Amino acid sequence: MWHKTISTTTEICIIQLYDATILNILSVHVFICIFLSTLKSS
Repeated sequence: MWHKTISTTTEICIIQLYDATILNILSVHVFICIFLSTLKSS
């Protein structure tokens, strides 16, 4: 039971880390798109 709780907590942490990584990649991608469009318009 105790071991199962630890493994579940670890899985949740990995999932949150995975989600955070996707969010970081998306925000960087959006930032680059905005940056490039700003360069093109100027």
